[in-house]
Amino acid sequence: MRDVRHQRIIAPDAGGHGLGISDGQPWLVEDSLIDLSACPLEGLDEAVGVTWGSRALFRRCVIRGAGKLLLCGSGDADKLAVERGKTVIFEDCLLEDFGRRGPEVQSCMRVILRRCLIRNWGESERFDVRAFAAWAHHGGRIEAYACVFDQPRFWRGWRLMARDWLAHLGQAWNDEGLRGLLRPANWLPGVCRGLTATAGGHVRAENCRATRWWIRLEGRYGPRMSRAEAQALMDELADKLPYVSLRRSYGNNISQTGSHDSPATGGGVFVASNNAGDNTNQYPVSSQSTFSHVWWMAGPPGRRGSDAGIFSGPEGARCHDDHGASPGTSVADDIGLGC
Repeated sequence: MRDVRHQRIIAPDAGGHGLGISDGQPWLVEDSLIDLSACPLEGLDEAVGVTWGSRALFRRCVIRGAGKLLLCGSGDADKLAVERGKTVIFEDCLLEDFGRRGPEVQSCMRVILRRCLIRNWGESERFDVRAFAAWAHHGGRIEAYACVFDQPRFWRGWRLMARDWLAHLGQAWNDEGLRGLLRPANWLPGVCRGLTATAGGHVRAENCRATRWWIRLEGRYGPRMSRAEAQALMDELADKLPYVSLRRSYGNNISQTGSHDSPATGGGVFVASNNAGDNTNQYPVSSQSTFSHVWWMAGPPGRRGSDAGIFSGPEGARCHDDHGASPGTSVADDIGLGC
């Protein structure tokens, strides 16, 4: 059992991952921030990758700022036997401001999303090839329970929209040939792809809500989450999640956009050790961020920048040790579902 608690990961390891989980072991990640928004895309792979037989439970985590956010399943034929049936669970998490893979699931792995907010996929500064939120394919399965899928706007500019649309058509052809091109859902632009499945993937959405009529959620079962319930979930997440505050003055408009200067983090530079540990990499961080719902970073006062200290986390991830690592404990029973 590997535990990661109360950590801030703001730079990638040598492989380009914020948190790479590929040792075949169960992991528990709680109350942590993985934010790669200050890092150039060319130096990044996934913010989180769970592959090669590993399984994980994420609770009350904020994961944001990568071109490719979450990948579960490597897609490697020689790893299918160890990845098949492994489960990754996200509970009370915020996934935001990314290009794609929020999450992407393949290789017969299973992802469960419980009470999560997934928002602003296809963000222009994090876009690389195409955009989508949660996508299951090649035996992958995603089950979303009581989740909110939100986009601040539809239009992302001619160039980005065209590149995204053509890339999705190319992916459909690569995965399913002519049959893929004849499937109407494969012609959707990425900004609309909230929860989708193609090429042998499976998805299920229970009591979920899309905040825009054009966000597609496939596999709906049972009643749908009301607007009031979606609002209540976001308010509750604002109280639970680390390093995040949510201004409550937006009334009933759950897609309102605004900006705020964080009083806690300020601007400046986060410092993270490189993989060799013999020097540091510095990434400038702006003190002003603009998000739908007015989310902003709010780390512990007095523990920002190079004063926060460096913690060399699991798998070589660079972390800021704000609260100290907790001793190992047993993971929740439900992480074994399907494993």
